[in-house]
Amino acid sequence: IIATDMGATFLPLGTVNRINGGISNRCFTKDEWSTQIQNLLYDEDGNPLEKQMNLTINTSFNNTNNVLTIETNLSFINNVPENQNLCVLIIEDGIIAPQKDGLEYVENYEHNHIYRCAVNSTYGQNINDFETFVGLNGESGYQATHTLIFNENANSNWTSSWNNINNCYVIAYVYDTETMVIQHTVKHPISIND
Repeated sequence: IIATDMGATFLPLGTVNRINGGISNRCFTKDEWSTQIQNLLYDEDGNPLEKQMNLTINTSFNNTNNVLTIETNLSFINNVPENQNLCVLIIEDGIIAPQKDGLEYVENYEHNHIYRCAVNSTYGQNINDFETFVGLNGESGYQATHTLIFNENANSNWTSSWNNINNCYVIAYVYDTETMVIQHTVKHPISIND
């Protein structure tokens, strides 16, 4: 859904924080990614841009019943912008499978950042849906807690071959619902409790 919404008509194409431009709506070719990333990280004088928010993830995975609890904390350093959604999803790294790489066929290619499932829907939830708090420095904060069960009944993306939770990560990102531009992203490993 997101690839279509962003204008991906062929691969390899990718968005860079969903900013406008590129070859197709918000999609850039792989040769353009590094330039666009530099523009998001540094100003025209080469100085790092200041961070506008803090985003942290804590996880707890119960290995007995395959239940993952995710706590996401978000606080804004300056004013709280309107129209912000938090999106939480699961990815997996280290999947070994065949892959065509240009003209070469690689039998044991390592695939990383493979989408497994959305925790709180494809486009997430408005941050105003979550509990609020005031941080130590007076910043406005939000805390979201989500629970995910890893089995075929609760998650249609679960398969018996998807059993390496140690290679799975939680990704949380905040984006502006009017512009669709991603403001901040974090990746956190899943912690396993026995």
